Amino acid sequence: MENGSLEQRFAAFETKVSGQLTDIIGLLQQLVAEVRDQGHRLNAVEIRMNTFENRMAGFENRMAGFEQRLSVLEARLNEQQQSISLLNTFQRKMMQKMGIEYE
Repeated sequence: MENGSLEQRFAAFETKVSGQLTDIIGLLQQLVAEVRDQGHRLNAVEIRMNTFENRMAGFENRMAGFEQRLSVLEARLNEQQQSISLLNTFQRKMMQKMGIEYE
């Protein structure tokens, strides 16, 4: 009877351990699936970040182009202001020579 009792206890122990191992394997499979999903989400984020970085680089290039155009326009404006100043000076001198008052 003790042998039967020992065999029963061992069978119960084996069943319990087997069930626990099955539970552990299930949890590990669930963990693997979650890690895989996390990896997919991280890949999606990486793709969006690369897209964003490319858009930012394009924007920065366009801004650099605008800054260059602005510099050219500022240089032209300075040239025009200098030309207007020279014309005003010339006009003032001519009017003085002609005896016309200039305000």
